[in-house]
Amino acid sequence: MVVKSLVQGRDLVEIKALDLSYRYTELAVEVKLELCIYAIVLLVCLQHSLSLDLPVNPYFVYQVSIGPAIYAVGSLFNHSCRPNIHAYFLACTLYIRTTELVEAGCSLELSYGPQVGQQNCQDRLKFLEEKYYFRCQCGSCSVVNLSDLVLSAFHCVHPQCSGMLLDTFDIKSKSEKLKQSRHAGDFYSLEPYVQVEKLGDLYAGEMDHNALAKIYSSLRASVGFCLKCGSHCDLEYSRLMVSEALGNIERLRHGIVRKELSSSLLSDALESLDQLRRMLHAYNKSIAEAEDSIAQAFCFIGELQCAIKHCKSSIQILEKL
Repeated sequence: MVVKSLVQGRDLVEIKALDLSYRYTELAVEVKLELCIYAIVLLVCLQHSLSLDLPVNPYFVYQVSIGPAIYAVGSLFNHSCRPNIHAYFLACTLYIRTTELVEAGCSLELSYGPQVGQQNCQDRLKFLEEKYYFRCQCGSCSVVNLSDLVLSAFHCVHPQCSGMLLDTFDIKSKSEKLKQSRHAGDFYSLEPYVQVEKLGDLYAGEMDHNALAKIYSSLRASVGFCLKCGSHCDLEYSRLMVSEALGNIERLRHGIVRKELSSSLLSDALESLDQLRRMLHAYNKSIAEAEDSIAQAFCFIGELQCAIKHCKSSIQILEKL
């Protein structure tokens, strides 16, 4: 009801009826009074805090926050950036479903925010610290994983190389995570994309401060160099080309929303997608998002087979992330 009121542009105080609880008529008078007072205070707060414009794109499914709620049992689940359960709501009821086979005795873990594949590790850590006041130490944040590396990585200048180039490299956090990755047995899973032997030199026995500083300096030089074959890439030029391509994709999205999709918009977007594939790593999230937008465009003009093709390409990337 609150969302409907916002969509229609009405003032929240105009809402005359609000289903505060199931079996409301059966509650004691004192409980009803408490709920009504709480609802009035909550609506006043929401009126000031929810000044956002709700999305109008009918081709997207959005999650829109409409207010706070307290679920005593739901609050007991620990967080993981790669959760094994998913939470969703039907009316006022919170439902929990497992997303994978969970053995007896294993912890059920819920994501409090962005998951692996949605944001890189540093952004996830920042969100959780600012929103929930803790530093995540889940398995995905404690070790180096492919998703965090490729999410915004560039493609090697050699088309046949599966390596990646990082725009930035957080030396201290990555070095500690590489150490944990080795202990966890996940270190060499990066082999197709990273020359792990060089990174593994960080842990060739105990090293003094000078030795570590030398290795850190060497790793800093890896920014702009392929982590697999060592080839150099002009990242400034790559960023410029990617920015232009993403601009064309964004114009396509606006055309879909306005229902003004021209052949030139779609043609430019397809060329930009090819450009993104050349510049960005094959599993870069921006490519998946561009594939989604082009799939929507083809669906909009009735070219369903082309839409399916781009949907499948997007899904293949998301499965890696």
